[in-house]
Amino acid sequence: MEEKTYIGYSFGTFQDDHGVSREYCSVYMVEDFSGDESETRHYGGKKAAKYRCESPDVFAKIKLGSRVKCYFSSTGRLAFMQAVVDGSGKD
Repeated sequence: MEEKTYIGYSFGTFQDDHGVSREYCSVYMVEDFSGDESETRHYGGKKAAKYRCESPDVFAKIKLGSRVKCYFSSTGRLAFMQAVVDGSGKD
């Protein structure tokens, strides 16, 4: 389980190079922008990270901008999201 800030989604269908219709589903989360720095590469701040998602049902009841707990399947797809409620009762 990981906590992240949920900022967006995309889902739908597309046709691959062979004309086969494929479904896709992704969510976007805010993460620290980091990496292996070197003399020529530097990182800082935040970025939007894209995660493959099992289906739109995973985020259907979650408000954009919510802090969420993320649960991933064995295939690495986001399988369940749960809004984190702070002490004020707001998510």
